[in-house]
Amino acid sequence: MRYKLLICDDANATVKAIKKGIPYQLGAVSCCKPDERYILPVVREGSFDAVLLFSNRRYDDFTRLIGQLRQEQPTLSIFVGMYSHSLGAAGDFFKAGAELCFELPTSAKRIGETIHCFMKVKELPEVPAYAACYLRAEGLSHRTDGFIYLSMAVDICLHDPTALESMYEMVYTVIAERLNVQVKSVERLLRNIADSASADGLVAKLTGGETDSANAHDLISALCDNYAHQHYYLFRQ
Repeated sequence: MRYKLLICDDANATVKAIKKGIPYQLGAVSCCKPDERYILPVVREGSFDAVLLFSNRRYDDFTRLIGQLRQEQPTLSIFVGMYSHSLGAAGDFFKAGAELCFELPTSAKRIGETIHCFMKVKELPEVPAYAACYLRAEGLSHRTDGFIYLSMAVDICLHDPTALESMYEMVYTVIAERLNVQVKSVERLLRNIADSASADGLVAKLTGGETDSANAHDLISALCDNYAHQHYYLFRQ
């Protein structure tokens, strides 16, 4: 299903760069002035599935705008670009109704890619959207075999770090049961994605160059460690 995204920014270069991260055949992108007087009427009249706001306005007014959009449009996905890197602000935006926040400056194309990933996985209730978006932001393609399994594995281990000590029982088996697949299939695809991440240089990036190869356990562990260090609290769990 093709979704409609409204970008509330009048900088053509930014809008164009974000659009590069969204396949044309899957997402239709429009833009409007970053002013509440324009945003609310456009959203009300445009039947949008998602909106991207930028927090370059008064904090209280911005939080209220998010809340009003959420109240009026319960199914609307709300994304926020944050110029102020604050855990407290992100928490307030999430409480008001935002679903993803991005620290700025961030690559505009990467923002588009992450939004596209979110819009694809939000229709899959068994997949934790925040974890999938985190993996996409780190450079993993959602089209990669095993991406859904890795998203679920990271989610499990972030919520219960002891799962890393018993991968077969607490990760592979749990994923297999949730998705009604064989455990060996989960294990194989996670092993394959770890090999791909090693070959693509992601493991070296995650570990600061300490190692350039990892098995599934080590990759999941590195992703969980990196989550906190890179301020991915901005992805609502």
